[in-house]
Amino acid sequence: MSAWRGQEAQGQAGGDPHLLAEGREDPFRAGMEGESRSLFCICSCCDDACWSEAQAPILSQPDSMCASALEAEGENIKLELAISGPEKKHSGDTPCGLNDGYVKDVVGGSCIGPSPILDTWEKLVPPNFKPRVSWTPPMAAAVEEALKTAALAEAENAVKAREATLAHVGYPNFGKSDHEKLEPDDWRHTDRRDDITSAELQLAKRCHGAHIETLSQEVTAVGSHYLLIHYDVPYLNAETFRLKVCGLVEKELSLSLAEIRSRPSTTQAVLMACAGTGRMSQKHRFWTHVPWGVDSFGCAEWTGCSLADLLKEAGLKPGAKQVIFTGADNGVEGGKVQHFQRSLSVDDALLGHVMLVYGMNGEDLKPAHGAPLRIIVPGWYGMASVKWLTSIEVTEGGWWGHQMEAYSFRRAADDPGRVPLTQLPVRALMAPPGFPDFFSRTRVVAPGTHRVVGKVWAGAVGIDRVEFTADHGKTWSNATLERKTGLFGWATWHYDWVTPAEGTCILKCRGFDTKGRSQDEPGDDEFNWTGMGDTQPQMVYVRIDPAIETMGSQTYYVNAETGETRWTPPGSPHDAWSGDLFSDAGDAASQASHAPAPAVAEMWKKKRLKNGTVISVRAG
Repeated sequence: MSAWRGQEAQGQAGGDPHLLAEGREDPFRAGMEGESRSLFCICSCCDDACWSEAQAPILSQPDSMCASALEAEGENIKLELAISGPEKKHSGDTPCGLNDGYVKDVVGGSCIGPSPILDTWEKLVPPNFKPRVSWTPPMAAAVEEALKTAALAEAENAVKAREATLAHVGYPNFGKSDHEKLEPDDWRHTDRRDDITSAELQLAKRCHGAHIETLSQEVTAVGSHYLLIHYDVPYLNAETFRLKVCGLVEKELSLSLAEIRSRPSTTQAVLMACAGTGRMSQKHRFWTHVPWGVDSFGCAEWTGCSLADLLKEAGLKPGAKQVIFTGADNGVEGGKVQHFQRSLSVDDALLGHVMLVYGMNGEDLKPAHGAPLRIIVPGWYGMASVKWLTSIEVTEGGWWGHQMEAYSFRRAADDPGRVPLTQLPVRALMAPPGFPDFFSRTRVVAPGTHRVVGKVWAGAVGIDRVEFTADHGKTWSNATLERKTGLFGWATWHYDWVTPAEGTCILKCRGFDTKGRSQDEPGDDEFNWTGMGDTQPQMVYVRIDPAIETMGSQTYYVNAETGETRWTPPGSPHDAWSGDLFSDAGDAASQASHAPAPAVAEMWKKKRLKNGTVISVRAG
C-alpha cells in the first residue's frame, strides 16, 4: 500500500494572493506562522489529465491510493502526485487548498484503512480553514457520475409519471362529480376545507410539516424538516445494527453500520415532499390521513452510499425484478398488522441515484428521521424513502403491499387503473412575507417594497421559471430564479413586491419546469381518492398595515371576544369578505397557506354569543 507522503512545510510570510487582495488574512498561513508541520494535500489539477489512465487500476485495486507531496514556495505550492500501480506522475506549480473531505472520507474507509492522519488532522489545519478546491476520490467520483446519469433518466420518467397522473385523475379528465357517480355512498371525504376531525388533528400534531419560513434558507434544518411517522419511532442500537440483503442474490449480506459507512459515499441535497402535500387544498378531502397543507417538505443534505453498488456486490440472480425495503416500524393499517414496506423495480434500484443514508446535514441520522439507516430515493415522493431500514429483499416481482396501494392515484377505493405515485411534480412555494397574526396566521406587512423569497423544485427536472401574483392570480409576473442546489435539490427565487398603500392582498406563486410541466389550477372539483399529489398554488393572505412597525401598537385581525374580523379599513375599495375574493370557490388553498382567513371568518360567522345573536363579520 502506498503511504501518505508529506513535505515539511515551513510557514512563511505572505499567503493566498486572492485573500490578501481582498484585505483578508489567509487562515492557512495564519495557522502556520513560524511552525513546521507535515501537510497532506490533494492535487487540484489531477482530474481528467491524471486520472484518465490511472482510474481503472485504482478502482480495481482496493489497496491503491494517491498521495500528494507539497511544499510551500512563497505564494505557490509545488505538487507531485504519486499513484501506486502504473508509473504515472504529475507535477506543477499551482494554487492548491487542503481538502479535508478526502482525508475524512477515504482514510477511514475500506480504501486504505485507518490512519493516524485522522488523529492529527485538527492539529494540522486551523479550525476556520475552508478548502478552496473540491476534489473527489475516484471511487466516490463513480458514485457521483452514476447520480448524474440517473438524474437524466429520472427526468424523463418524471414527465411520463405526470402525464399518467393527469390522464387518470387530473381535472377535467376526472373530478369530484365523476367520483360521486362511482361511489354515491362515500363517507371518507369531506365537503369542506375547514372541517378538521379530531383524529386528523392528532395526526397533524404527530406528523409535523416544515416551518414555512424556512423556505428562505438553502438547507432545511433537521428540526424543521417535515416528518410523517406512520407507527412508532423504533430506537435501534447502532452498535448491534445489521442490514440484511437477501432473496434472489448470489451472496446474501449482513452488514453492520460501520461496514456501510466504510463504502464510497456521497452527500446530496435532496428535496423531499410527502405524497399528501396539498391535501387540504382539495375541498372534498380524504380525511383518514394527515391533513397536510403545502408544508410537508424539506431539502436536507443526505450522506450515504449507493444502493446499486450494494446490489451489484450481492449479485442479482436471473429473474430478479423487484426490491422490497422493510423498516423496523410496525403497526396496524388497512386492517393488517405490518411493517412499513415499499418496493422499487430492479431497474429503478440499479439506476444509481438511490442512497443508503446514515447522515443528515452533516450529523448522524436522528431517531425520528430513520436512524441508524434509511434509504433516500431522490426525486420521488417521500414515502419511497423507507426509514429504519433493516432488510432489502430481491424478488421475482408481484408484491403489492399496503403502502404501495395507499400511495397510488385512484378514482375510487377499488381502482384497477390506479397510477402509483413515483416522481415529484413541479411546485413553487414562498416564505410568507412580514409577520404573522398568531391565531389566523395571516401575514401583516407595512406599506412599501418587500422581497418575497421562496423555493421551487421539480425532482430531477430543471426549473424553467416561477411566476408570482399579489392579486389572487389576476396578473402574474416572472420572479428572479437562481440555480438548483443539486441534481435533486431545489432552487431559490425572489420577487420584489411593491404593496398598495393599504388593504388586503392574496399572494400566490407557481412553478414551471424545463419539460413543460406546471402546477394544478385551483378549483373545487380537483379530486383523487386519497388526496395525493395536489399542486394547487399556495395562497398567502397579507394585510398591509403600518402599525406592524410599532411595538405595542393596538391592532387586531380577529377579535377573540367579539368575533369581529378586521381586514380592510372603512371605505376601502374591497370588502375583505365580499365577492369572489374570499369565496370558497376562490379559496382552493387557504388551509395550505398558513393563513386560513376565510375559514376563520366562516367560524366566527357561525359562532353565537350568549344572548343568541349571530355575529356577522364586517370590514373595518
